[in-house]
Amino acid sequence: MIPMLTLGVPGDGATAILMGAFMIHGMVPGPMLFKEQGNILYAIMLGLIVVNVFMYIIGSVFTKFYAHITRVPYEILACIVLTFCIAGSYSTNNRLYDIYIILIFGIISYFLRRMDFQLVPILLGIVLGPLAENNFRRAMLLSDGSLSIFVTRPISLLFLVIAVVSVSVFAWKNHKAKVAEKLAKQKNA
Repeated sequence: MIPMLTLGVPGDGATAILMGAFMIHGMVPGPMLFKEQGNILYAIMLGLIVVNVFMYIIGSVFTKFYAHITRVPYEILACIVLTFCIAGSYSTNNRLYDIYIILIFGIISYFLRRMDFQLVPILLGIVLGPLAENNFRRAMLLSDGSLSIFVTRPISLLFLVIAVVSVSVFAWKNHKAKVAEKLAKQKNA
């Protein structure tokens, strides 16, 4: 929550969804959020403290009963969750179109999960994409359409270098893991 509220950068999928909800209501997370919408933010923080106290009390009392949920067969639990998702999407705008959208994206995410795609980065891209586009457009206006603005400024150059190094390290580790997996398969064969 802290990076999302102060810097406008979500730390995980849940805060990305929360950031999207804030932006829908006209609250753009970042340094100016506390100045512009301070009363709402402090109410949210106070509410989070109260919720944590109640969650502790409820969790310590009812944990024994909640553990029995794991005994429910997956087929039944999946049907219950799907029913609640469909009811929730329909109740938002009372349109069948919303149900079709969640079903289509559910099928897409199923196949993405089967192909070992991580869904959280996709969610972050959906939430942060418009923000990145607006700021990129603003940078292009400031530099009269020149991309050199990203390498002539030290802070933007530093972020570009960090991004390139991060992607390179990830790709290298992924490549090494695949080579090691192939070698292990060849040894076993």
